Amino acid sequence: MNSLTTESRRRPVRPRRRAFTLLEIIVVVTIIALLATMVAPRVLKWLGRSKVNVAQAEVAKLAETLRLYLLDNNLSRPDPDMDLDVLTEGEDPLLAKADYLIDPWEHPYELVVPGEENIDFDIVSAGEDGELGTEDDIVN
Repeated sequence: MNSLTTESRRRPVRPRRRAFTLLEIIVVVTIIALLATMVAPRVLKWLGRSKVNVAQAEVAKLAETLRLYLLDNNLSRPDPDMDLDVLTEGEDPLLAKADYLIDPWEHPYELVVPGEENIDFDIVSAGEDGELGTEDDIVN
């Protein structure tokens, strides 16, 4: 007999692949579900807090931008009927897009003249509920 044919008939022995049992899959899915229920509330809390931080930073930026507008136009304080849209209008607007006048909850920032927190004006985000005068309002 030819040695080539005997070698070609031998096949290397591979270890059997073992599949996961249904019980193992159920245990893993249960563990993942338990971890998700513990982690999800914390992640949602962090996301909510980050929106507040963004709104606080944007309110401060808008207040400074409005102060620059007032200086450029020789005004000591904004008119009571002034709107924040003046920052995006004109030949050389101080804000490039009107999107900067929308808070993280998709509500417009409001200009309050005279201010309740500050003497001259307040820039206010209505917060998550979208209503001014509630405890989640964010003011410069």
